[in-house]
Order: sequence, then structure tokens, then C-alpha cells
Amino acid sequence: MKKKSSVNKQNSMRPFSSILVDGPERAAARAMLYPVGFTEEDFKKPIIGIASTWSNVTPCNVHIDKLALEAEKGANELHRISMKPLN
Repeated sequence: MKKKSSVNKQNSMRPFSSILVDGPERAAARAMLYPVGFTEEDFKKPIIGIASTWSNVTPCNVHIDKLALEAEKGANELHRISMKPLN
């Protein structure tokens, strides 16, 4: 049986972000994100997490952090809010 989608028109551009931060029951999640720089307006945007496999252990991975930073820049230019690259 196919599960019915609970995404409404308002959240159609941010189906996963809305689950994370929308509604009174998600106040603690929003409270955690304000200190890292989120604004009230940011919670209306899709949130994009960027993961990076960057490491300075071997030369073949040294450049990957720059790719993750460019991905973050691109997401922010599209008016999405991106989380800092994590590795």
C-alpha cells in the first residue's frame, strides 16, 4: 500500500526541511539552529546538507574541501540555506 504524502503546497519546495524545523513540536530544532546563524527567514528555505570526504592525510583528497565550499556557495546563491561542509 502506497503511503499518502503529507507535503502540502507550502512545503512542496522543502519537503524534508519542513519535517525538520516546522511546527511547534520542532521548536527545539529551530532553537539549536539560531546560534549557528540561522534567521527566521532561513527556516522558509530548503536546507541542504553538504558532506565532504576531505582529508589532509593523502594528496588525492586535499582539494575536496574546496569542492564542498563551492557547493555550499552555489546552494546559497540559489537562495537555499546550506549547512557548512562536514567531513
